[in-house]
Amino acid sequence: MRLSPLVSRLCLGAALAAALALAACSGTEFGAYNPGSPVAPSWDPAGSGARLEIRLKDGPIDEVDAVVVTIEGIELHRTGGPFFEVMEGPETFDLLELKDETVTLADLDIEPGRYTQIRLLVSSGEVTVDGETHPLEIPSGVVKIIRPFTIPEGALAVMIIDFDAAESLHIVETGNARYILRPVIKIEGLEFYTEEDCPEASSTDPADGATDVPVDASVTVTFPDGTEMPADPAGLITLKDAAGNDVPGTTTVTGTVATFVPDAALAAGMMHKATVVRSLLPGYEFCTGSDFTFTTAP
Repeated sequence: MRLSPLVSRLCLGAALAAALALAACSGTEFGAYNPGSPVAPSWDPAGSGARLEIRLKDGPIDEVDAVVVTIEGIELHRTGGPFFEVMEGPETFDLLELKDETVTLADLDIEPGRYTQIRLLVSSGEVTVDGETHPLEIPSGVVKIIRPFTIPEGALAVMIIDFDAAESLHIVETGNARYILRPVIKIEGLEFYTEEDCPEASSTDPADGATDVPVDASVTVTFPDGTEMPADPAGLITLKDAAGNDVPGTTTVTGTVATFVPDAALAAGMMHKATVVRSLLPGYEFCTGSDFTFTTAP
């Protein structure tokens, strides 16, 4: 029996992962799937609490064309409580399509506190090599990620999980090749965002309450030095007229200065309201918006 070069890479990089306390080999365990009883969140999402998003990513593999896996579910364990479902599958992904992007597995309101373990159930898969598709053997489809973390009150927690296909896929050549998947999954990143991280504008032009503003004026919002600005500024600044209608326009960002340029002249002698949506992440309105008003010249 001869093992492919993929097998020899089973734990490459484990030293680095261990240094980051995110070890794929020592922090990932396999076992029989005995699901805990899913429980509904007992807290009120509209009240105090937190939010968790789990995203999946992977890197490239040169030897294969596709690695398709089906995840049946994800469970999370909170200190002092049972496991509960945060994703109910099945969801199927081609891991190689996640080279330069992530896909959201779970996005939910969650109770703040300390969590000790994540369990993923990988039920089936297939691999495509040189245009030919083969089923994957999965000796144990349960992956336990032992990575304690604490979600603060009122936080948005974003977790990036790396399903390392290059480390997970094993090819055993015995006449007809057997393709075996022993999932190697690790937490690559875990970031927490709270209201304290929401950027506050240091100045606006026009200023709040300004009058006799030219009808051809643009709206400029300046943030403090060092503020991380969104790559896509669309929606960062919105403008409405006195009737509440959206004023169409385009927002651009230069450094820490965002500028909204209306598509046409503003209505004369009318109050306008600008809103700054201080979103920390693409697709999130986690930070509350701030408003200011001004009135155009007659």
